[in-house]
Amino acid sequence: MPLELSRPPQADNDEKSVEMARVWIAQHGVHCTLKIGMYAGNRNVDERRAWGIILADLARHVSNGLCKEFTSETKEANLAAVVDAFYNELGFPTSSMEGEFISKDLS
Repeated sequence: MPLELSRPPQADNDEKSVEMARVWIAQHGVHCTLKIGMYAGNRNVDERRAWGIILADLARHVSNGLCKEFTSETKEANLAAVVDAFYNELGFPTSSMEGEFISKDLS
């Protein structure tokens, strides 16, 4: 049985909450489902920028969590290490990326 994380309480308490990403380590690789197109049709929101903000927030949450539980480093040092690994992985991927885009109704 897969090990799923619980939803944050705020998501359960907001009827307009939306899951944007699910990331799994399975079969020796990273697998994900993304809600691309959330902002389609909204001229006030650039989806690329929105995803950049989501990724930055995730990086900060990871660095904070590492600081509290797993490293003696500061939040800033943990964040710098995460950002460095991010840019290294973008430039020199450790594995190939495969997958497909399946368009579904986003409502």
